Parts: sequence; C-alpha cells; structure tokens
Amino acid sequence: MRHHLSLGTMLLYATGSIGTGAFYAFNNFVLPSVLKAFGAPDLMIGLLSSTRSIEGAVIQPTVGALSDRIWTRFGRRGPFMIVGIPLSAVFFVAGSFVNGLLPLAIVIFLFSIFFNVAVDPYTALLADIAPLHQRGYERVAANEHDGERMLSRQAHQPLKRAVVRCAVEAGLPRDQAILMDRIADVEDEAAR
Repeated sequence: MRHHLSLGTMLLYATGSIGTGAFYAFNNFVLPSVLKAFGAPDLMIGLLSSTRSIEGAVIQPTVGALSDRIWTRFGRRGPFMIVGIPLSAVFFVAGSFVNGLLPLAIVIFLFSIFFNVAVDPYTALLADIAPLHQRGYERVAANEHDGERMLSRQAHQPLKRAVVRCAVEAGLPRDQAILMDRIADVEDEAAR
C-alpha cells in the first residue's frame, strides 16, 4: 500500500506540469510563428508544431513499455526523465542558434523526441507514488480532455490550411476543399 503524499511532495510533482504546459504552449502558439518567419510551408508548420502526436505513435508506447519493465536505483521512471528533460532543454536552447529552416526543423524534432521520452514516464509516475484517493482521476480526466480538445484545434489549424491548399492545387475547387474540411471537423466532433 502506498503512503499518503505530503503537500510538499504533491507540489513538487505538480511543478513538472509547468514544464509540460510550457512545451505545449510553445508548440501550439509560438513555434508556428517562428517557423513561418523561417519561411516554412504550412504543412511543415503543422507537422512540427504537432510533433507530440506524430512521435507519440512510436516513442510513447516504446518508452511506456520500457519504463514499466525496468527498475534502477532511480526507479522505473527516473532514467527516462533524467535523460529526456536535459536533452530536450539542450535542443530547445540550440534552436535559438540555428540560421536555416532545415537545422531548425532538426532541432525542433529532437527537442520534441526527448520531451516525449520524458513526459510519459512523468505521467506514469503519479500512479507509482500516489494512492488512488489522491490522484483525482475524474477531475483530472475531465480537465485534460477539455484542454486537449481546445489545444488540438489550435495546433492543427496550420495542417488543415495545408491540406486545403493541397486539395486546391490538385484541382479541387477551393469551396469544396473547405467544405470537405468542415465536414471532417463535424464528424470528428460527433465521434467524441
């Protein structure tokens, strides 16, 4: 049975959310403008500023499976956070020193890869350290779902613009391409 977490431990754990929130805010609200200033096409902006979803398909299940099966003196989750967080920070800072679009894209990709290496073990750590009654599943799940849906809409706007542009360039009339995109939004919303 897990022991009751002190307020100090809960606050210490919660500070990690500041970092994850900063990452998501940067990816969703700052990164598209930076990429646009470097002359990135809309498709690239959409892909790089939504990297968690792309990388998550490979990185997160792999890291999740590994962190569930190992045990080190730093715990099961610690090694991934100890490696992922500093390397993500290094590539984040390195982004301010690049002068071209391709080096910037590489740095952003690596920054996001290492963030993903660290974030899932951080999330899973809660179940390792906190008893069930201190986790607040219902409240956290509801808040996370609403916030994720809002951020998802914002993050995918450049990608959606690029899809419409590609459809128009392929010969589909612009009005039809936009209508097709709106129908997909309604279908997505109905599926939720």
